[in-house]
Amino acid sequence: DREQEPEIFWATAGGMGLTGPILTVTLDLLPLETAWLQMQRVRAKNLEEALDLFARHDQDHTYSVAWIDCLARGSNLGRSVLMWGDHATEDALPPKVAPLERPGGRGWSVPLDLPSATLNSWTVRAFNAAYYRIQRPASNELVELDRFFYPLDAIEDWNRVYGRRGFIQYQAVLPKAQGHDGMRAMVEAVAASGLGSFLAVLKQMGPEDPGLLSFPMEGPTLALDLPRKDGLDALIRTLDRIVLDHGGRVYLAKDAMLDPATFEAMYPEAETFRSIKAKLDPDQRISSSLSRRIGLTSGRGGGA
Repeated sequence: DREQEPEIFWATAGGMGLTGPILTVTLDLLPLETAWLQMQRVRAKNLEEALDLFARHDQDHTYSVAWIDCLARGSNLGRSVLMWGDHATEDALPPKVAPLERPGGRGWSVPLDLPSATLNSWTVRAFNAAYYRIQRPASNELVELDRFFYPLDAIEDWNRVYGRRGFIQYQAVLPKAQGHDGMRAMVEAVAASGLGSFLAVLKQMGPEDPGLLSFPMEGPTLALDLPRKDGLDALIRTLDRIVLDHGGRVYLAKDAMLDPATFEAMYPEAETFRSIKAKLDPDQRISSSLSRRIGLTSGRGGGA
């Protein structure tokens, strides 16, 4: 734990299982009265306004998230729909609503893999523009937990929209001091590429912890679902450079394309992690495709 062998603890926290299996864990949980949230929703006409709204209101609510249009350009660059959520108390629910009952089932499904040409810059721009327009401001709207946290899961097999080639998710965080400039550069790069999808999420993170490979740091984070198409490799390399130039890092748990040199620059505690792991696993029996690709571990290992 934090007091007993803290080096191993902070190598394990955020260590992606590379220090060994965790047999016992103790968590602090938040007691809830209902399975509902009271949501506030507001539109931001561009990225600067979105980041400013986050800065002014984040501390007022338990949760915050924004859908961001990564294909809008010009004065609309990074236009967003921001949503804040707070757990609803039982007395805030309408009569006859079971406080802790969560709705089951999904409303829609994607029955087949769509042709890759279906998801192009024109169709996504049209969808994003329409989605932005219909998201009217709301105050204290009651929504189920799943609707707030996992909106796409209302559609079964939603990933089939990306076709047989699928997609990758790219997520990066930037330090607060360089968040505005770095995030603008990232959104501009995605918009110029035309590869942005209809799902891009902007959030603000709180202070980082001492985890050697932990991802969070205080500042904005952007998560992108990017279709596997020509030009994707070049866009990822551009985004990596922007993130690195602004002191940020890529989320390893979602990474599919990071190279060893960029990883080392983004995670300066990597060598400390290796030394701790060498004591726990001297034969490198525990590894993963990710850890071998970025040079965090060597050999074939026993991981998947």
